[in-house]
Amino acid sequence: MNKKIGVQRDTTGHIYVEAEMETTEDYTGVLVGTTGECTPYDNAQLAVDAIGANHIDVVVVDELPAQFICNANTNYVCKALYYDADTATEEQYAICVTKGNTELLTAINAVLAELGENGINELVKKHLGLTD
Repeated sequence: MNKKIGVQRDTTGHIYVEAEMETTEDYTGVLVGTTGECTPYDNAQLAVDAIGANHIDVVVVDELPAQFICNANTNYVCKALYYDADTATEEQYAICVTKGNTELLTAINAVLAELGENGINELVKKHLGLTD
């Protein structure tokens, strides 16, 4: 299968696609055996725009940005990419605060603790226009 795959530069999706396309190991990853090229873009939207311009066939990006883009563009569909046990990753996110700004850091940590994981996930979905 010869495909042109777009990714967001320097993300786990970028690393995953390149590794899968280059592997000669004996396991059955999603893209093993795929020939073609992996093209990195500066952000997910630029990668999706490249589909519309017929420069690539598919984009591999994080699920939340993909859902946001697909909700705003009815020509696209978002499908989950499931990693196998050997290539699974755990994504983590961070909020950056200027070193020494303990007042802001304390306030942010208090709000995050109050929201909890479910509350944080609901806010992300709300602000990206996502629904369950």
